[in-house]
Amino acid sequence: LALVQYVTLAGPGWFNSSEIRFLSSAIGVAAYLLFFLYGYLLYLNERFIAHLRRDAGVTLLLGVVSWLALEYVLPNWQGLNATPALAYVATALARGYCSWWWVAGILGMGARYLQFTTPTVEYLSQAAYPVYIIHMPILSLIAFWVVRTDLDILVKFLLIIIISLAVALAIYDLLIRRIGILRVLFGLNAGMAKGQPP
Repeated sequence: LALVQYVTLAGPGWFNSSEIRFLSSAIGVAAYLLFFLYGYLLYLNERFIAHLRRDAGVTLLLGVVSWLALEYVLPNWQGLNATPALAYVATALARGYCSWWWVAGILGMGARYLQFTTPTVEYLSQAAYPVYIIHMPILSLIAFWVVRTDLDILVKFLLIIIISLAVALAIYDLLIRRIGILRVLFGLNAGMAKGQPP
């Protein structure tokens, strides 16, 4: 994670301006892919989840401390900032640790306090992946119209989030969940009866 952050910070200086946009996108994909792979592999290990659950408070505290360092200590550290290469390394390490501690802390809190199920939780669990797949074009179309209004920026943000979620869930519930071929295409169990609650 620190290496990806370092390349994000220092990489644009290594390439000409026509390649920076591609580099920025590629680094973002690599960073999120690393988080995805870490999450997948580590969640398979019950011992690791037990450690996350036990140490969630500590890792969240470390996340806060590293964020404060990123925001207030590193930018004002004159000796560090006098050497750009050293500043890149220190910032990359802080970002890598900060992002990992926040993710580990949030996962740990989830493992500690969200280990229960209800019919609503089961329904939303099945909806999560299909909604994730379809949300981006929905969000983009809704944002295209909402951002043109004269509303306050916070109201625009809330409208985009709420309407996008409502539309994505409606599409899931009315189409994906009830049509066998769509269920298969979105990774759901094809055998569920049409309209039956999960």
